[in-house]
Amino acid sequence: MNRNATKDKLNGAANELSGALKEGLGKVLASDKMQAEGQQQQLKGAAQRSLGMLKEQLFKGTKTLGSTLIRVGEMLERMGD
Repeated sequence: MNRNATKDKLNGAANELSGALKEGLGKVLASDKMQAEGQQQQLKGAAQRSLGMLKEQLFKGTKTLGSTLIRVGEMLERMGD
């Protein structure tokens, strides 16, 4: 698995959770600024998590493509023999 993808997904989830807590605290304290900051942090987290998911899919796709190309190359070599 791609470590960068995992890191992005974990950091994203942490930002989403922190943002939700901050937004909730902002509601309790009647702080519009803190609520907005929490919402912004949640969006940042969602974007990070999505980026991690995209990286993971690209990594899997690249591995699959590489394996396929190797098999095709092997088949072509056998055909040429």
